Amino acid sequence: KEMLSLMKKSGLKRLYLGIETGSQRLLDFYRKGYKVDLIGEQVRIIKENNIEAAGFFIVGGFQTEEEFKKDIILAKQLNLDYILVEKITPYPGTKLFEDTKDSITFNLFPYLNKLKDARLQEKAIRLEKIFYRNFYFNPRHSIKMLKYLFLNPRDFINGAKKSIQFLFCCQDSQETRPELI
Repeated sequence: KEMLSLMKKSGLKRLYLGIETGSQRLLDFYRKGYKVDLIGEQVRIIKENNIEAAGFFIVGGFQTEEEFKKDIILAKQLNLDYILVEKITPYPGTKLFEDTKDSITFNLFPYLNKLKDARLQEKAIRLEKIFYRNFYFNPRHSIKMLKYLFLNPRDFINGAKKSIQFLFCCQDSQETRPELI
């Protein structure tokens, strides 16, 4: 609490948190070193100091459908200002890379790190989009975005344009409508 107060006084406006998931099973598997219970408390303290909170989440990989749905619910319950969602990416030197190296294509030059199975790669991208749609297209967040529109119209329009292109441009013929939870 003391450190956050000092950071706020020094000009901190937004804090990015590597939440990753609300599943203790996955946090342990990814060797994150913290407990799920800590996440809500930390976000509460950040918000009490009038600092924006942005959360990073990981989708795909060893995540079950139930864990995926719970992560979306968690992101909404935490009242985060922003989220950033990324499909799981195994990096060299990690246990995850060693466990999955036979199922990924990795090159350093030119850089490439993706699943060999194109269907799994497409599914991971679809999960990212579902997560974003569920978080950003809910009434609570829509009100926040209206405020941002009036305060920063140019930034809002540029960001909205890019988001719509990502969320609604179909990459395959099977993805025709958003899925909401």
